[in-house]
Amino acid sequence: MKKSRYSDSQIMTIIKQADAGTPVPELCRERGMSSARFYKWRSKYGGMGACMMTRLKEILFHWLIILVSFPHSLKRHNPASKGALQHVK
Repeated sequence: MKKSRYSDSQIMTIIKQADAGTPVPELCRERGMSSARFYKWRSKYGGMGACMMTRLKEILFHWLIILVSFPHSLKRHNPASKGALQHVK
């Protein structure tokens, strides 16, 4: 996975500053980021603490490892994919 330019605590600080009343365009200009990135962060991490954000990233990373390591076993045990594979043959 690509390393983020901002740490979890920096993301949380930016979100909290916006919640406290600092205008979003001003925050984005100070940090050198786009407003789209800020709104993605707010939709994804809004209401979380820094420890919850770190845990979410760990869980997503482990799911990615599982999906990359075992794609053949997921297809074999999924009944919906069995039907789809029969039509392809």
